[in-house]
Order: sequence, then structure tokens, then C-alpha cells
Amino acid sequence: EVLSVDDLAIHEEHLRGLITEHVQHTGSQRGEEILANWSTFATKFALVKPKSSDVKALLGHRSRSAAELRVQAQ
Repeated sequence: EVLSVDDLAIHEEHLRGLITEHVQHTGSQRGEEILANWSTFATKFALVKPKSSDVKALLGHRSRSAAELRVQAQ
């Protein structure tokens, strides 16, 4: 399934938020490196989902705006 540019941005922000939270809880140096070099590392991640799942519904993004997700990720 091909994602729109907006969908990719939303998922990327969600992923970055998860890694940020991981670093805050664990002090992970690898996580800090990933965040510091985000443009390099972001392309190395893949979104994997069951074929039967809707990408937007998978993370509950259908009813949320990109701004709301940005706030949640911070």
C-alpha cells in the first residue's frame, strides 16, 4: 500500500516521538544518535502492518490532525 506524503509525515512524527520517549526513559545513546541524525536514520525504518489493517486506523490517526500528533510526540 502506498502512503501519501501527509501520511508518511504523520507516521514519521509518531516514530520520532516513540524514540524520544524511549531516550527519556532509558538514556539510550543509540536513540540519541538516531534523533541527532534523524534525516539519515528515518529512511532506515519501515512501517510493517497486517494486510487487513488500514494504515491510518492502525495508529489511531484517522480522527487526529497532524498538529495533535506533533504535540503528542513531544
